[in-house]
Amino acid sequence: MNIIEKVSEPFIKKYYDTPKIEALRIAAMQKYDEGNLKVPNELKKKNAPDLRDIKTYSDAMRPLVKMVSKEIMGELMNLSDAPMHDQVKELLKGIDACVIKWSKQSGGIEKEKLISARKSAISAYIATRSFMKIWIDAFAKDPELKKYIHMTAYLTTMLTTRSDKFFYSVMSNAVDQDNEQRKLLEEIKNALAFSSLGKPKKIKGKQFANPEQRAERRAIKKEVDNFLLQFDESLIDSNFSQYLQSIVASSKENTLSFRTNPAQFALDNLDGYWFSIDSTDGGDLYKESATIRELEQLLKIKIDSDKADDSGETTTSTEATSTTTTTNTNPTQASSEEDTSPRKQ
Repeated sequence: MNIIEKVSEPFIKKYYDTPKIEALRIAAMQKYDEGNLKVPNELKKKNAPDLRDIKTYSDAMRPLVKMVSKEIMGELMNLSDAPMHDQVKELLKGIDACVIKWSKQSGGIEKEKLISARKSAISAYIATRSFMKIWIDAFAKDPELKKYIHMTAYLTTMLTTRSDKFFYSVMSNAVDQDNEQRKLLEEIKNALAFSSLGKPKKIKGKQFANPEQRAERRAIKKEVDNFLLQFDESLIDSNFSQYLQSIVASSKENTLSFRTNPAQFALDNLDGYWFSIDSTDGGDLYKESATIRELEQLLKIKIDSDKADDSGETTTSTEATSTTTTTNTNPTQASSEEDTSPRKQ
């Protein structure tokens, strides 16, 4: 049985083959034409995935992406506020529930990979399997409109890779996810305010923190920046630094964990930072990934080095105690040996 033909397409036709979505298609075509006037000719032939991180193109197409995203998922990127039919919302929640069920029946999946799988499944119905299918069919029927198929490819890429906040909102409704998934999801959602490629949210007003709390946050910022300075000066005041500061300051336990073992704490939170990235405003994801993976290797080296130092300190201390005990049994001999020994440089 072809589920797409028998179930999916009739469902989408019912809820997205509407005058509202048709009007959005016409408006999107106009925005696309306006954006293309600002795009160099050599970029127009590139594939959509290659264009998403090219600033010249993403800047020109931002009004288009923003308009369509708002009409499909809402300005707040929240499932409850999204301007979609309730049955579509139920479908998205049902897809997520099925991925969780699949994971359990498969014997369990790594928590980060399961989050990624859930997000991917939901994203497929945001564009690929929903209104975009209707738009592509309309463009394919008219030779004069075939140029807009490139628009649908770019929009699909952007909507499915730059809408994490909405996807996490859908995933928050899952009632059958275990505590590990729930905790990771909350960490990711909280970290979105410190997205490396998005706009960090700022708390307005001084009344939300007393002088002691502000002083503690300043101290944490200094400690985090001084720690990251060991690896790369460019990390100071970077988005990862901001993210790490927020996690360290989120609880007394986290603050203590960081101060006890900053390298291990930073390593443990690298994946959370990567999954928090919301690149709606554009940016170089490949460069970001390379930086994070390099930092990951440096942190592991630092952790191994610290463990080796701790082991060496224990050995040295034991040897020193043994030597001191022997020397003290014959202070005259010790004095003589000290006088005749060459000085170490």
